Amino acid sequence: ELIHLSQGVTHETAETNPFLGKRGAYRHLQNPEIIKAELDLMKSLRNKENFKNLWISIPFIRTKTELAEIKKIVSQSGLNRSPSFKLLVTISTPANIYSIEEFITEGIDGCLIDYYDLANLLYGKDFSYSELVNLQDTAIIKALQDIIKPLNKAKLFSGIFNFPSEISSKLFKDVVSLGISTVGVNEMDVDQAKKELSSAEKQLVAKSNS
Repeated sequence: ELIHLSQGVTHETAETNPFLGKRGAYRHLQNPEIIKAELDLMKSLRNKENFKNLWISIPFIRTKTELAEIKKIVSQSGLNRSPSFKLLVTISTPANIYSIEEFITEGIDGCLIDYYDLANLLYGKDFSYSELVNLQDTAIIKALQDIIKPLNKAKLFSGIFNFPSEISSKLFKDVVSLGISTVGVNEMDVDQAKKELSSAEKQLVAKSNS
């Protein structure tokens, strides 16, 4: 996408499949001046503007090594993990599922699950949102379980975002039962999400009391 912006050809390398190319943590490590500028801005917003609710989630991370290198850059910027500043990783690939324990050992405060990226890479298909709405398969739910369960065991934060609003009711029932910490929705969907989450939580409580 960046290559199509003004002057993009000057700064970007043409890629056969940008979805699997220079993005996320890998891009930051290849261009450390970008993440350093972002961290400087975040530090300014937190310290000068008092936005203490700003956290970091490392995007499209691939390996424990990438995590360790990004953490080093974050620490050098003067931002340190604390009760008001959490360092998360974004779960986007099937490999991340098998790396959760390593991420936890390396030192994180939780994970955000990118549902759309994870589904595409889990099934090896470039889903449209409408196709994702009609996806009827248990593998994605099992993947969510394998992500959320160890986070809960370690008492760490978990969240999910980037999913079609049409599946939110079913998805909320699944992730609430798994013990998800939070869900991210579009501004237009907040009211409906509140109702669906409340319903999912009530069903879970009723089931546990039966």
